Amino acid sequence: MQSIDYHTTKLGTLRFILAIIFVGLFSFLSIYSWYTGAMEDISLYLHHDGFVLVYLIISIIQFIVFLGIAIALQPKMVYAFTDFRLQWKGVFLLLGASLLLTLLSGFVIPPELAENPAGILFQRMRHLYPALFVFMMILVGYSEELLFRLLPISFSKKHPLLIGVIWQIIFASMHLYQGILAFFFTFILGMIFWFGFRRGMSLHSVAWTHIIYNLTVTFFY
Repeated sequence: MQSIDYHTTKLGTLRFILAIIFVGLFSFLSIYSWYTGAMEDISLYLHHDGFVLVYLIISIIQFIVFLGIAIALQPKMVYAFTDFRLQWKGVFLLLGASLLLTLLSGFVIPPELAENPAGILFQRMRHLYPALFVFMMILVGYSEELLFRLLPISFSKKHPLLIGVIWQIIFASMHLYQGILAFFFTFILGMIFWFGFRRGMSLHSVAWTHIIYNLTVTFFY
């Protein structure tokens, strides 16, 4: 996807600033919940099926909002949905690199750290409401690729690598509730998917790589 230089207009500059504020706010909230241990409180309700369903529905709404905000900040990104190419070679390369990274992380992250409340909650969602869970994973794939990969690329004709690194740090910080080591692995995963876009892969190719990766890790890892 070619970069769209929104800096040439006042509206474009405003959208760019709003994008930074938006992702920065969610990053701050995630870091805050990590420091305050807010995710630990969820462990008290993990065995209540009703709580799991409510949390799942709230998560679905959240990612729908993510999709809407990403497109509102960069309306021309909607055209990315019309590119129906699936570059299978790129999909297999990105997926292979992501899964290899996950396997390697198993040697670094102790099992007791991997069993965090968020991971247990995801497993409960998968077992209790598999159809809704898969739907949420699809929303996760598309919303995160739009917001954290395609959006910064569309704003950054200059210094694309620097912009990519900054936005993937923000993306990784939103996963701090899973632990500091997970932060570093999530950053690398974000850069892998970002690299896919920089190599000309379509939104559907990268998003479905992300979706398949998430489902594979959740079901088999």
